[in-house]
Amino acid sequence: MKVWMTRRDFVKTSAMIGAGLTVLGPRTLEKVVRAESSSPDEYKAWAPNICTMCASGCGVVVQTKGQGSGKRALKIDGNPLDPFNQGRICPRGQSGLRLAYYPERITTPLIRVPGSKRGEWRFRAASWDEAYRYIQDKITANNIKRHEMGIAAGWVICAYYRPEVVSFAMSIGMPNIYGTPMQPCVTGSHFGSDTLTGNFNIHDEVQADYENAKYFIAFGNNSSFAGISTGRGLRFARGMRDNGTKVVIVDPRMSEAAAHADEWVPIRPGTDLALALAMANVIVTNRYYDAPYLAKYSNMPFLVDASGPFPQLMMDVDPKTQMPTRFYVFDETRQTVVPVPGMFGRNQVDVNGVEVIPALTVPAGTTAQGKKVLTVFQVLQERLKAYTPEWAADITALPAAQIRHIAEEFGQTRPALVEPGWHDGRYPNSVMLRRTLALLQLLVGGYDVPGGWVFSGSYHEDMANMMKYLAGGGDLAKYPPMAIPGITSPMGVMNMFSDPSFWPEGFPQITTAWSEQEVKAGRDPVAFPLFTNVGWDAAIDGRLQWKGQPYRLRAIWMYQANPVRNAMSAAKWQEMLSNPNLPLVVAIDIAPNDSNIYADVILPDQVYLEKEDELFDLGHSHQVGVRMRVPALEPPKDTRPALDILAQMAAMLHGDWAGTLAMVRGWDANQVRHAVQKALNTGKSVTLAIQQYQIRSKAKEWGVNPQALEAELRKNGLVVHEQASEVLAKWAMPEKLPVPTISGRLEAYSLVLAGFVRQYGYKPEWDPLVTFVEPNWKPGEGLHPRLQGNEFFFAYGKTPLQSHCATLNNDLLVSLSELRRDQITGIWLHSKAAQRLGIKNGDKILLTNQVSGQRTTGIAYVTEMVRPDTVYMMSDFGAQNSKVYGHGVGTALSAIVPARPEMVVGAPQSGAFTITVERA
Repeated sequence: MKVWMTRRDFVKTSAMIGAGLTVLGPRTLEKVVRAESSSPDEYKAWAPNICTMCASGCGVVVQTKGQGSGKRALKIDGNPLDPFNQGRICPRGQSGLRLAYYPERITTPLIRVPGSKRGEWRFRAASWDEAYRYIQDKITANNIKRHEMGIAAGWVICAYYRPEVVSFAMSIGMPNIYGTPMQPCVTGSHFGSDTLTGNFNIHDEVQADYENAKYFIAFGNNSSFAGISTGRGLRFARGMRDNGTKVVIVDPRMSEAAAHADEWVPIRPGTDLALALAMANVIVTNRYYDAPYLAKYSNMPFLVDASGPFPQLMMDVDPKTQMPTRFYVFDETRQTVVPVPGMFGRNQVDVNGVEVIPALTVPAGTTAQGKKVLTVFQVLQERLKAYTPEWAADITALPAAQIRHIAEEFGQTRPALVEPGWHDGRYPNSVMLRRTLALLQLLVGGYDVPGGWVFSGSYHEDMANMMKYLAGGGDLAKYPPMAIPGITSPMGVMNMFSDPSFWPEGFPQITTAWSEQEVKAGRDPVAFPLFTNVGWDAAIDGRLQWKGQPYRLRAIWMYQANPVRNAMSAAKWQEMLSNPNLPLVVAIDIAPNDSNIYADVILPDQVYLEKEDELFDLGHSHQVGVRMRVPALEPPKDTRPALDILAQMAAMLHGDWAGTLAMVRGWDANQVRHAVQKALNTGKSVTLAIQQYQIRSKAKEWGVNPQALEAELRKNGLVVHEQASEVLAKWAMPEKLPVPTISGRLEAYSLVLAGFVRQYGYKPEWDPLVTFVEPNWKPGEGLHPRLQGNEFFFAYGKTPLQSHCATLNNDLLVSLSELRRDQITGIWLHSKAAQRLGIKNGDKILLTNQVSGQRTTGIAYVTEMVRPDTVYMMSDFGAQNSKVYGHGVGTALSAIVPARPEMVVGAPQSGAFTITVERA
């Protein structure tokens, strides 16, 4: 008999892990650092910080020597008190010193030299006043309107400063934001699972419990445990070592993760959805699913009218808000249809407060509102019948027996875990794939339980705070929009950015105008184009209109963004940033890259080792608390922190940035405005003023002394207020709190996707349940495209030694990559294919995209560790700017991937094509 850890055991274990990490507790970072130093002489000084070498945000300790401008940082280690990475840190984190000491670092404002062209690194040093005046003069001279501006923000914004950038845009009346990680990552991958779980940013909101899983499967994902996240990698290794977890990796190439797996499944690229649907078929057909869990916590028991072209959920809707007020279930106790509460309803009682036991299936002939109905579960059962292992075998090129045994092992093992996933966006079916993987996790009852998808502590706290507000009679429409947890917040933000009446000049975001124009032309829209860049090229070229008026994009800000390298395609972005119709390009950055070389003005940000930053929650941890950065180094005198730059530019453009920030975050507007304005008037740090406001507010909330709270934060870098044991005991979701879907349940039937059906008509890409969507490698050739002798499917991933293309200015990481140059920077080609083509290891080869015609070159890495019908490359290289240390190393992904957004969220179809290979 199999025995697994109970929630009670998990709570006890979590309490032990977090022991000592409490408000004003006895354990200090100084004691730990001294104790772990090999000798007293080794210890110099330390400052706690938060790593910004990738989006994981591990807690770090920066060891320094000296004082003032003579202070030098010696080493970066993991913060042993941080509950996420627990003192561990990866090579990228250890190399963070190079950000501060990079020889080509930007340390003063730069203005393009007259007569030079964008794309040439020809700038002169300028003062801040001169740089700001240059920007203002360009806006005035070219009569650039507010709606004609846009900001492209990199992953630093996504991980840390989303409310601040949204507030900047809103305060100056600029409806256009492009978050460069959004398309391939936060939406392109996560959105599918979000529509089931109610999350939005899985990086922060779901911490898969690798340590306690008995069975683990990952689809095409090397990032969480081998490529990106130290904390996740630590837990993954512990699960394998201590728990005997069986690990299955589904990937066309043998990744670092696959090399450690019990079973490598070399699937045909782009067909993962077929495998996932076949697994769901086996689990449902054989009744391996957790029926009580589905009935109690999902909307599987909800009734649908299945008579139409797609199943319609039975519900009553408020005509004003268009939000559901009632759903309907079949109560097993009363053997009748009963209404249950609508939005955020717990659905354990009917609308009259009487306990309900919802049935997963209803008797034949059951009716509601005069219509014959089925449950969502019954419709799903019927839908899955077609997706047998034999059906999937034909698509995936995997044996049906292998598919069946994986499904049976996953379905019968508890707890079983599907990797939540990071970067994706490769095919038109990627959103549906992630939705189906979330469904697999639902079928085994695996949310907020040991060995499953465990929500982060801050996510629990945010949901608890909102539910307390609503229980007190609060109006959700008046709740701070960026304090709302999960998918409800971006849906609300999307409504604002898409509403022309919200903006002073009457223009919505470009992406909304573009989608409406596409629909009118009989083409497919992007259904959820929040923070994407679809339509930006049309707005620059003059091909976009809104209500009969030209809609142009004439100024772009880039904050630590590199769209030429990470937003497909390179040629498209180079063309956009060079276009004379774009009079102004401003970059906020710390070092040269392939995009800020196109700027007119570059404003120098400070690196994380130098920042007095705002407070952040514990993010990726199961605990509730706050953490902060303590500067380890003096910043160069002519650099400024990003939040100060945003506040100063907003003031220059007459925007109420402080008031808007207070509104979206739920802060006291008068206090924040006063603090920010005082800082602006006196030349003090706006960022520090915000930090001090946060410390006072958090101390009041927790009932502690603000000076003592700040002292502990500066000493340890973080304060834990609620242990994981306390969080789950009070707020486990969906056991004790609803999840932030519209229904409050885990939505096997997505109301968000059903909304897209109502708005745009049915498309399989946004089916409210799950369905198969083709990879579309070669348009018109279906699931068995005819490949020429030198033609291959295409796959890519990342190396653990780089953060995609963001760290190529780091000489230490580039040097480490050079130690395995063939494997890391080469184009992977199976030995049989290489022999057929007469290609040897190290040969220069030419790659041609068979859909777009794009061409680039690379160096062949001949190997057995990739499918014979597939070529593979890392996404981390190919910089062209000679000011970047790693320029010329490897091949740029963006040189071969076209600008072809899929229709759900505008993610790049970065694998939906084939590649030919020949000797160059």
